[in-house]
Amino acid sequence: MAGSISFDGLVSGINSSEIVSQLMAVERQTKIVPLQKREATLTAKQAAWRDVRSGLAGLQSRLMDLKLVGTYTGMKAASANEEVVTAKAKAGAGAATYTIKVEQLATAQQMWSTRLDNPEAALAELGLEDGKVLINNVEIKYSKEDTLAGLAQKINAAMKDVKDVNENGKVSASVVDGRLVLKAAETGSSSSISLGGDEAGAILWQKLGLDAPAAGYPDSADSAYVKQGQNAVFYVDGVKIERSSNKVDDAISGVTLELTGVSKKIEGGSGWEGYSGTKLTVEQDVDKAVQAVKAFVDEYNRVWQANRSKQAWDKDTKQGALLFGDSTLNGIQYRLRGLVTSPIDGASGPWSMLVQIGISTGKVGTGVAADGTLYIDETKLREALQEDPEAVAALFTGEQGMAGRLDAYLKEVLTKDKTGLLTAKDEALSSQIKDLQKQTERMEERLAQREERLKQQYVQLEKALAQLQSQGNWLAMQIAGFTGGEKA
Repeated sequence: MAGSISFDGLVSGINSSEIVSQLMAVERQTKIVPLQKREATLTAKQAAWRDVRSGLAGLQSRLMDLKLVGTYTGMKAASANEEVVTAKAKAGAGAATYTIKVEQLATAQQMWSTRLDNPEAALAELGLEDGKVLINNVEIKYSKEDTLAGLAQKINAAMKDVKDVNENGKVSASVVDGRLVLKAAETGSSSSISLGGDEAGAILWQKLGLDAPAAGYPDSADSAYVKQGQNAVFYVDGVKIERSSNKVDDAISGVTLELTGVSKKIEGGSGWEGYSGTKLTVEQDVDKAVQAVKAFVDEYNRVWQANRSKQAWDKDTKQGALLFGDSTLNGIQYRLRGLVTSPIDGASGPWSMLVQIGISTGKVGTGVAADGTLYIDETKLREALQEDPEAVAALFTGEQGMAGRLDAYLKEVLTKDKTGLLTAKDEALSSQIKDLQKQTERMEERLAQREERLKQQYVQLEKALAQLQSQGNWLAMQIAGFTGGEKA
């Protein structure tokens, strides 16, 4: 009974607590420890299966690029001088080489105010009052206590907050060398900045010289001026092209050009002949496909080997790994290999299997690999991509392509609902673990009760021995008294 007090062996000399402790240790070793070991094994198996899930999910993520036709048919553009032009190509762009010459870049309209002697002073020092101005029909309220920098901040904040103004109609403001500088977002010859406002605002523009700024750079370095926007002018293989933006997506089909600088001028030349050219090459992006395949193969091999290690047999210890002989994992491994190596139904072109384009379960010339990992013959893969990228894409994409059918299988395996193979496995293990925990709790309760009974039995033994001892003492006293009486 809990809280009871015992005095071991006061009569018997037996250390009952030690005896009970040893007996219960044996009981726990034979009845509790096996349950705990089984629970630990099941917990470790559950962790192993969750690791399997994580690996398969990572493998599935590597299929995203492989499922896209553009991975195999993509094009790339390379500029010989990115200080003049950069480019990006889309699938469908023709493979070709171009010469690009940039005569001028597209610019936006800019307006520079007069230079203020003290740009950090409040606008009130210019004789200005509170008011509002309009820039491209966007209203900005200002205070006479604002500085030039404060005015610029309010302009930028107003432009940022306006929702009904096209992005190209917006204007940015800054202060440069004591001047208020307004710059349109839109580039090209149609780029413009319109100014207006209330009476106080009109005076503000007048004080800053922006009511009638000079066109181009003025004679006086302190005067206000406006610099008109201009179109980009460039040449593609001798054809002169003019656009309002430096980003051009309609000059070369499937290619987006970004004009970044003016070409070097050739003395004495004009037009096409007046500038040095930059070579632009558009070609198939074989590297993109190769890297996508490599990333998949690396992940496949990592998952394959990790799963194999969970099924391994140790010859020295004569013991199997956690999932040794597990039919579910054997089935997953079998399906993985089959989906990657089996023929592709309905594949068009000269190939129907990945091994034909250099992806196999064995190193070149060695046959099938004993460990089941994949190998890539990169030369063979590149040759196939260059020969017929659409046929290579057919091996991977679509429902019957390797990536498509492997993705479909992994979705079935990884789904979180009860139909999912790994979900069912995890729930079954969780149920077994809970059952073992309940068994352990019940066994602990029974052993605690047994321990208490043993303790009570020893207590009763001590009581019985004490009673016998007391009776013996009484009897001895009676005998001693009787013997003494006879002698008298």
